Amino acid sequence: MMKIIFGLLCGLLYSIGWCFGWSYQETSVYFCIYLWPLLCVLSTLPITVGLIHRIIINKGRWLSVLTLPLAWLYTTCYITFTILIYTYYTDNIYQNGKGEEIQRTIFNMCMKDLQRIAAECNTSYEDVNIAIYIYLFALIILVNWILAYIAKPYHKKWNKCVSKLFNQNKP
Repeated sequence: MMKIIFGLLCGLLYSIGWCFGWSYQETSVYFCIYLWPLLCVLSTLPITVGLIHRIIINKGRWLSVLTLPLAWLYTTCYITFTILIYTYYTDNIYQNGKGEEIQRTIFNMCMKDLQRIAAECNTSYEDVNIAIYIYLFALIILVNWILAYIAKPYHKKWNKCVSKLFNQNKP
């Protein structure tokens, strides 16, 4: 089943690459190394913005003040991880290569890393690829959407839950 999913995703990358005149390796690098981590970073920003907005307008202030440092830490970790990925795969490559050759080198490095992970986990390259680029990134985006929804200013259901919690504690 995983090979079918992997084949469909490879076909999708081929199709996208064909539309832009890119090779499969270039498309894989643009999407999996550059775009996906960037989307994860961008998906953390609404959490921080929502919490800051809640603090400014005094809605859910105590919770926002407590969770804002965690949101900043969370966003900073994503940004740092993304910079590390970019640095790892692009360090010295841009100085020694040109155009498609750079993307091919990055693709080969990433593929070797995924094959090494697969060997250590006693699974296939396809399974590791799908686990990282589909399941993990989908989970990250989903968690970030949920956290952003909770941090959203004027969130009526959240404010009701918080007020019920504090009203129950009062005599």
